[in-house]
Amino acid sequence: TPYLVFNGLNEQLYDGVDQVSNTLRHYRMAEYFYVHYKPYVILDGLCLWRRNNVPDHNTVDTVYRFKKWPKPLINPSKIISKSSYDSTKKYLVKITFERRPQHTQVKVFSPERTFTGSGHFVNDTACYFILKLSGLKGNSFHLQCDNQEGLISEVTLMECKYIPDFTVQKYQYYSIRRLPYIWGTYDKLLPEEKTLFDGASQITEKDALPPIVNFPETLDKSSGNTFVIYCSNTTKNVQRLNLSFGPRTGHLYTTTEFEVIPSDRPQKYALRVSSNYKWYSEKNCRAFIWASNGDPTGLKVTGVKITKGK
Repeated sequence: TPYLVFNGLNEQLYDGVDQVSNTLRHYRMAEYFYVHYKPYVILDGLCLWRRNNVPDHNTVDTVYRFKKWPKPLINPSKIISKSSYDSTKKYLVKITFERRPQHTQVKVFSPERTFTGSGHFVNDTACYFILKLSGLKGNSFHLQCDNQEGLISEVTLMECKYIPDFTVQKYQYYSIRRLPYIWGTYDKLLPEEKTLFDGASQITEKDALPPIVNFPETLDKSSGNTFVIYCSNTTKNVQRLNLSFGPRTGHLYTTTEFEVIPSDRPQKYALRVSSNYKWYSEKNCRAFIWASNGDPTGLKVTGVKITKGK
């Protein structure tokens, strides 16, 4: 099929049950979609993807852009622009912040109405606002971005045929509790998966957790990948680890939190990292393994592998 309804647009992420996302629950389907489709547009609150060989018929033009003056010049408390209006087009605003503000708001003024929009944050510094201008009369409108906290560094107003799917820019956080232990212990196919990367040389005796794991960008992702972590926990309590992966530059990472059971011997924990679109869309080459509470006492990672999925 040329198009695919991938998910719904919402801030609550109603795409899973028991805090397990549908892309992880149905990872084989998700991985097939990641390889053969790409994010496309948002229609009536649904995120539509198109097959790789289907032409892109959308148009996106920047009609206004504000950039913050270099310090120490004063940043305006309100950013206002006047833009022409085409009833056959859609309008999207992207606001970039120095850090996430406590409050953010976009208003649209016209002779007939005032519209206040709420945004969709894709990370701590970028937020998108879909302007719902249906029924607007006239050929122009005023856009106002409140900047009382002085944190806005850039505002971009886009005019497009369809709203582009910006949701895939979001870096996800998952908490899947004991699932990696169950997969690592009982998945019968895991021992048959081919090892593409072995990080044993990056693990030292002095470090309870490896500070960073570097792996090749060019791993074979055609049938998915599993991140396998061998870890012991000599305390009497279940502890929580996080696996974060991302590209070489930047500080935004997709993160999965999981539970490590008490055990003097290393146990195997398997995380299907390819269930996340960022595994395919970014030039990932490094990972971090870190304790949720910042204290790795009792934890010891003795092995890290990336395998080719079955």
